[in-house]
Amino acid sequence: MHELSIAESVVRIAEQHAAGRPVAVVELKVGHLRQVVPSALAFAFELVAQGTCVEGADLVMEEIRAAGRCRGCGTELSGLFAACSFCGLTDVERDLLSVFLASRGNMRRVEKHLGVSYPTARQRFADVLAKLGIAEDTPEAVEATGSGSGPVGAEPPNRDLVLARLAAGEITVDEAERLLREHQ
Repeated sequence: MHELSIAESVVRIAEQHAAGRPVAVVELKVGHLRQVVPSALAFAFELVAQGTCVEGADLVMEEIRAAGRCRGCGTELSGLFAACSFCGLTDVERDLLSVFLASRGNMRRVEKHLGVSYPTARQRFADVLAKLGIAEDTPEAVEATGSGSGPVGAEPPNRDLVLARLAAGEITVDEAERLLREHQ
């Protein structure tokens, strides 16, 4: 609960500014993307203010709209919105997704683009999926990472790849058998 530490800082600053005089109102601007829960902050403020010159003061919070600018094209936008899971990706991770999409889900092409081994490319992609909150065992992730039949137009997994994934412990014997039988 980071609201408690915020409340402690607000009370400390108000006390210093008041120099011992009673405080009636504390006005606070809170950025929308800071993920502060107003009710939790108000509760923590009341708790922390007890026994200080800020005790009993009204806490007035103004929510500041979020603003952002695209680094690529310079487009600016602002509003009261929540960050999506893609916002947390780095430029490198977004590039990986772009390459994956451009190659229509073909991990071999992603591997070549990145200049790394297939297991490394697959692991990087799995890391991005995890960061996005997509578990490896969901149907979407299985399809995207080539553990299943794969996206439309994707090459079927070759025997050596399936066996390598089995040896690496990435898939079970049953999954390997199913993949090999599906693509005979």
